[in-house]
Amino acid sequence: MSNDGLFEHLAELLSSVSDELEPSFTMAGVLDLPRRERHLMRHVMRRDAPATLYELAEELDMSIYDVRSAVDVLVDQGALDFDGETVMVAAMTVKRRVTPGGMWNRLSDL
Repeated sequence: MSNDGLFEHLAELLSSVSDELEPSFTMAGVLDLPRRERHLMRHVMRRDAPATLYELAEELDMSIYDVRSAVDVLVDQGALDFDGETVMVAAMTVKRRVTPGGMWNRLSDL
């Protein structure tokens, strides 16, 4: 493999790894949400157990349609999970200190 080919291969590996590591939603993203979605997200995050749409509507004094609409927006953004019955906070990716793009681990296939 030539030097040019080696660097091209490394660049491809690094770009594919960095794309995989990007979280779909971050805690900082809560601040950018519209008021209704931010209010719902904070409430769901503070609960000790998943809730139904009806429970959330009652607890937040919102209509079931507003709650469902806000949940749909947050599910699309990757902030919440909704299994048809309960709403819960989606698993968020936590970035840890690692080697750049896992480069050292990727060198083994060269």
